[in-house]
Amino acid sequence: MTAKINREFDVHVNTKRIRRLMDESDKLSAVRRKSLTEVQYKRRKEQKDNSPKDLLRMIFFYGIPRKIFVEDITYVFTFEQMFYLNTIEDLFNKEIVACCIGTSPDADLCISNVMKLKEYLGSLEGIILHSDAGATYTSYKYRDCLKDLEIIQSTSKGSCYCNAAMESFNGIYKTKGAYNWFGKTRYLSRRIRAEKVLEKTRWFLPYYNNIRLKHELGFLTPVEYLKRNPKGTLPVIIKQP
Repeated sequence: MTAKINREFDVHVNTKRIRRLMDESDKLSAVRRKSLTEVQYKRRKEQKDNSPKDLLRMIFFYGIPRKIFVEDITYVFTFEQMFYLNTIEDLFNKEIVACCIGTSPDADLCISNVMKLKEYLGSLEGIILHSDAGATYTSYKYRDCLKDLEIIQSTSKGSCYCNAAMESFNGIYKTKGAYNWFGKTRYLSRRIRAEKVLEKTRWFLPYYNNIRLKHELGFLTPVEYLKRNPKGTLPVIIKQP
């Protein structure tokens, strides 16, 4: 405001006077509060700058099962509140091997799902877990969890295409699942009760793994494809930098 007045009226008034006059006239604008402190902003920037490298480089196929996984969070719209679906997919057969639904897209949700993966596979030593570079996945809490489990973390840089495998699943869940069940407009405008949405969501995941045929798997389900190729297909190796 000081710069505007000085330029338009060709005067030289300092900021303190303008502030006092605006305050006396009840013209001061509302200033948005910062959601984080300066220390928190600095810590977030450090997390982002030091995030793990992208080990996949948009190569979303691996010839050996249970070695490389991708992970993401997608929104689940309901009448009562927003939910968040975290899923982990095996790149070999596109199977959803762990999923978790929560009310916040935070590190705790993702850590809970990683622990489900551990229950399912046992040791996670040496596997690669790839995600985007969002604040959840670059948080020290999440990264420390993966480090303790001896998981090699990979994070994409740039566009959503850098985690296209998980974006593909999210798209299938929305279009073939939620939009089909409830109608796109009704679902996105949050007219459906949480009980119905969550029930259908939990049903969809085993359906996706065990019943839905995938063209890229030779019209087999992910579970069938793994049963026919328990030791893998082509020996593809991703070198660590």
